[in-house]
Amino acid sequence: SARGASLGSFALWFLIVMMKTVTSRHAYSLLAASIVISLLYTGRWLLLEKRQRKTHSIWFGTATLITLIGISAYWGSWVQLLTCALAIPAGGLLFGRHVPRSESEGEAQFLDLFFTHPERLLVFTFLILCAGGSVLLSLPQAAGEGAYVSFVNAAFTAVSAVCVTGLSVLNTPTDFSGFGQFIILVLIQVGGLGIMTFATAAFALLGRRLSVKQEGAVAGMFGPGSHGGSLESAVRRVFLVTFVTELIGAAVLTILFYYSGDGFGKAVWRGLFTAISAFCNAGFALQSDSLVAYQASPLILHTIGLLIILGGISPAVISAIPAYLQRRQVGIQVKLVLLATAILLVAGTVSIAAFEWTNTMADMTIWDRLHNAWFQSLTARTAGFNSIDLSQARPATLSVIMALMFVGGSPGGTAGGIKTTTAAVLFLAVVAAFRGHWRIRAFGRYIPHSNVYKSAAIVTAFVLAGLGTLLAIQLTQRIPGSKAVFEVISALGTVGLSIGGTAELDQVGKIIIMSCMFAGRVGPLSVFLFLGNLKRTTVWKLPEEEIGVS
Repeated sequence: SARGASLGSFALWFLIVMMKTVTSRHAYSLLAASIVISLLYTGRWLLLEKRQRKTHSIWFGTATLITLIGISAYWGSWVQLLTCALAIPAGGLLFGRHVPRSESEGEAQFLDLFFTHPERLLVFTFLILCAGGSVLLSLPQAAGEGAYVSFVNAAFTAVSAVCVTGLSVLNTPTDFSGFGQFIILVLIQVGGLGIMTFATAAFALLGRRLSVKQEGAVAGMFGPGSHGGSLESAVRRVFLVTFVTELIGAAVLTILFYYSGDGFGKAVWRGLFTAISAFCNAGFALQSDSLVAYQASPLILHTIGLLIILGGISPAVISAIPAYLQRRQVGIQVKLVLLATAILLVAGTVSIAAFEWTNTMADMTIWDRLHNAWFQSLTARTAGFNSIDLSQARPATLSVIMALMFVGGSPGGTAGGIKTTTAAVLFLAVVAAFRGHWRIRAFGRYIPHSNVYKSAAIVTAFVLAGLGTLLAIQLTQRIPGSKAVFEVISALGTVGLSIGGTAELDQVGKIIIMSCMFAGRVGPLSVFLFLGNLKRTTVWKLPEEEIGVS
């Protein structure tokens, strides 16, 4: 009850702050009433738990207070400052835990607060990386010559890089120095692979092992087949596939950029940056117009496109491709990923080519039109590069791109979206229902009902998050509805494509889109990991009763 009341007061406070036009005393009176209720429930909770104090509540409550004071001070309202000080119980109650009986046990349980829950660990590590990147990119050394990078813009860029999105409110090649671009590249690489991948590798290099609980948490991030003794080999495989692919891609792109007119040093840096950004599906480019200048250079487009595809299908699937081509036994997930990826690529290419043939591609040759349609189809599924001017694209084209952004890449890859396997499972469920079958079958195997429930939960969470973000944008920004929808789906799918809406965001809008990018990167993963840990059984069997759903 205390947690619910505190979270409610915090949510109400957040809405009042975000809607800067709200000045009515009734709104603040309602907020004050909710805070009083929250404090009453909190006091009752503390009295009931007086023998087991909640030290973590103090830490999280203090952090929440500092954060809210900073946000309120930015808006300069003393009323908001006072209400945020009263809203302190919200943060403390969300993660509160019992104090252990000994200090050593307390430290262990505090670490277990994160290391025994993969979804909590994922969110925590990405938050730390976003915060560190924001500070580094806000340094004067990170700004380009004659440019100024505010903290909000630095934070937006850092979150976009960590969440491998690619949306930007600044011009990367001009507003950031070489140092700033290097920081962005590091954030892309670490964010794309996942911090815990690097942490596991660091422990191995130091000759240490993760604890059983910590290893289980990391294994939960890698997915099936990485538990127990195979975790180390899974990490090794991820690093090997990633770095070998990126180095080969960087070498090829360096040669192509050099023969396109870049100096050798510039070609090397641009090739390395673009290769890592493409494989991690980040969408950051060192050209102000993304890849529009190379729309007549098919080798560059297809090299970047291949890196995008390989990064999006995951190292596990890449490793299984040779066995699949040799017709050896591979898992059903590999087959679903490859089939769904092929269908989406072909369908997207045909649709974009048909809709833009006489529009944005009117001045291209026939072959260039096909090359660019193919590239735009694959990059729409969370890479974020563009070789045509999307602001001039037809509405039907944008609808196709939004559908591709919604689906995204594959589990274990660097792409976002609901994932190809999630979409495939739900599509197979619909097909089975139309055929009168109540079990899903694919490639000679039955798919458990639990996969259908998890897929439905992920899609529902994705849609609700997108709807909430869209409402927040519409309440606080003056952006046309079509632009707002496109920007929200692009941010939530960690794509990075834009039709001009990002440039129109004010400070509040940037914070909303930052939250959306973060939720899009860790949200579906967290929901999946959370559902994977819920294994409840019951001895009771209740009677069934059908309801009308049509």
